[in-house]
Amino acid sequence: MRNLQNKYTGDYHCIVGIEGIMSSTCEVYIKVQSAPDVSVVSSSVCGHEGGDISVQCLYSSGYQNKVKQWCRYKDQRCYTSQNPSVLIRDDDGGRSFTVLMTGLRRTDSGWYYCSVGDLQVPVLITVTEPKRAFTTIPATAPSDSEADIAMITDSTPDTDRAETHRSLTAASETVNTEIHSSTDEQNKSDVILVTCLLSMFMLLLIVALVAIVTWRLRKKLERGQIREGHFNSTRNTSSASVDDNSVIYSSVITFHKAPSSSVNPETEVIYSSVK
Repeated sequence: MRNLQNKYTGDYHCIVGIEGIMSSTCEVYIKVQSAPDVSVVSSSVCGHEGGDISVQCLYSSGYQNKVKQWCRYKDQRCYTSQNPSVLIRDDDGGRSFTVLMTGLRRTDSGWYYCSVGDLQVPVLITVTEPKRAFTTIPATAPSDSEADIAMITDSTPDTDRAETHRSLTAASETVNTEIHSSTDEQNKSDVILVTCLLSMFMLLLIVALVAIVTWRLRKKLERGQIREGHFNSTRNTSSASVDDNSVIYSSVITFHKAPSSSVNPETEVIYSSVK
């Protein structure tokens, strides 16, 4: 609500519609006056988890002696904070009091009230995750352990930042050294593996060649034995297959006759008979 005027003073309702049914969730009374009795410097304050925030509440002189409180709105009630991490410092001369919340948590997000007497002013507190600054190592991919190397908040002094930077640099160098060492070891392992594979391949090749030569020699010997056996079998068969009836036997008989007129007496005549 902006550009408030006195005519805006009155009751207001927060209306929520669910499936076409309108229902009132809460009722708020707003009073508009020229000089508010209670107000805040900022109605919305943001902080980081683990950090601190401060809220300054202002009040008029008529409420100087009233009770000042910081309460959290929940279940349509305002619960006074009993957390020791919440400090309230009242500045009577400046007619204001300051609320300091330390060690913020994500669960601290919500609506709070600056309460002075019977008047309350709402303040929205939002707690977010802390800012982080990441450092990367050139030419190398970040590992899981490097992803969360550094966290530097805006409120860190320059000396702490310098010390943190030196620590991060040393950590980065250590990680880089470990990465190079692991890379060298991996390369050595790869060379050894390749050498072993080549040796095994050469051994298998030699064994295969020896097996092939042995097989061929054995085949050659087997073929020679088969040929020799076939020759002997053929020769035996030829000898055994000759029929005695087909063999012609002959004998030669020499006769001596008296010489005749037509025969030379000095020549021997040979007679033969065939059976």
